[in-house]
Amino acid sequence: MRVGLMYGMTTYPPSTGGTIHGYQLVKQLAALGHEVVTCYYDHGPHPDLRQMRARQIARFLRGIDVLYVRVEWQTASVALSLLQLLRLRRLPVVWEFNGTSDELRYQGHDAAEVDGINRRLRRWSR
Repeated sequence: MRVGLMYGMTTYPPSTGGTIHGYQLVKQLAALGHEVVTCYYDHGPHPDLRQMRARQIARFLRGIDVLYVRVEWQTASVALSLLQLLRLRRLPVVWEFNGTSDELRYQGHDAAEVDGINRRLRRWSR
């Protein structure tokens, strides 16, 4: 299976919690025989990850069977816009939400904004 990866942080070399998780995710998917491809972020010279340029996003999306997206809550609105685009293609998406939406409240976002993001997530995930 061709797995598209939009992880949002470097996966190589592994150094902290998020990078170690990303590194192991790619390594284990490749060990299971999957091809892992990204065009989202500079992942360094990861031996099991094929990188495409950001301008190749349409080719990237056409060439994968499933997309794995890691979302940090401060970029949740961008991720939700991506989800809306992907529904057109009916591409299966695996979403990893790192933490909970309550993190946004501690970063200065008001409750109405956080509730709006949660409502859009529920509506678009159907």
